[in-house]
Amino acid sequence: MNDYHQGLAPASILVSAGRQPRVPGAGLNAPLELSSTYIADGPVNYARGGNPTWTAFEEALGVLEGGSALVFSSGMAAIAAALSVAREGALIVAPTHAYNNTGLLLDCLERDGRAIVRRVDISDTEDVVEAFHESTAGEAG
Repeated sequence: MNDYHQGLAPASILVSAGRQPRVPGAGLNAPLELSSTYIADGPVNYARGGNPTWTAFEEALGVLEGGSALVFSSGMAAIAAALSVAREGALIVAPTHAYNNTGLLLDCLERDGRAIVRRVDISDTEDVVEAFHESTAGEAG
């Protein structure tokens, strides 16, 4: 969070974070960048690796969350990244009715012995709470 955002309410931060510097005659918002490829040797080479629109969004989200943020070009990319940081043999609690490819990825992790997957019906609060207690049972408190 920069000095400009100190003391502002979240709603005020949200309308100012990620915006370009205030310069007379310049656009107030970052323009929507629709290009998928860029000229080589610049700060961005291909849209899947980032683009100016994502950068503005990451800055705004990071400021709101009090840190930094990283956005992905697809939900599956975000899911794969999140699951990639699970420790070997971790218990992963996942919804029974998750996105189909998420289930396939979880099946692969479990089949390869990289994780223990516990699927829960998220409409059953007791099942969800029990799964999270199970996931922390062996950890020091």
